[in-house]
Amino acid sequence: MSADILIVQHAEKTAAPGDPGLSERGRRQAAAVAERLVDARPSLLLSSPLARALQTAEAIGAAVGLTPTVVDELCERSSWPGPEAMPEEDFLRDWRRTCRERAFRPRIGDSSHATAARMARALRGAARKARHGPAVLVCHGGATVDLLRDLVGDRQLEHRYPGAVEHGLPGTAVTHVAVGATGETQVVTIGDLGHLPDDLVTGHVPAWT
Repeated sequence: MSADILIVQHAEKTAAPGDPGLSERGRRQAAAVAERLVDARPSLLLSSPLARALQTAEAIGAAVGLTPTVVDELCERSSWPGPEAMPEEDFLRDWRRTCRERAFRPRIGDSSHATAARMARALRGAARKARHGPAVLVCHGGATVDLLRDLVGDRQLEHRYPGAVEHGLPGTAVTHVAVGATGETQVVTIGDLGHLPDDLVTGHVPAWT
């Protein structure tokens, strides 16, 4: 059975290390993407366990009548736990290296290749479980980009969404992936922000959008 998967980036988080929740603007972003998804009539709602993703998923769930299921495979490639565990500059150095060298495993988190593999498992699992409507996966910019690098390749990804590899995707950007009956995938859209007014857009947006 074929399935549509809508990958939603979490809304804007508060500027804090560890596992922060959504900012005030992030809550407004989450409400906007939730309203958009009502018409899509999703049949399944999955979320990363991190607070910023789960709070976004809960806003979506309240609008579409679904309870989000936490799936660890949707977690971000790496998240800065705070200066007590690692200086921020060291974390950022590792993060940038994971973007350049996909096999590199940072001191905190997973390599780009490993993240893409677990995202692909979550995608296939969601496609099997989705019934009578798309599956919504709420996750993170780095993890989604890692998946897309595997699905379409770096060249096509940078053509379709310039700067995605380096900067990720904006808050509540929606990426549509169609999964065929035999498991083949088609990336239909990347980083759609049609539900957000300009004042709610946060994160990297290519100049042509």
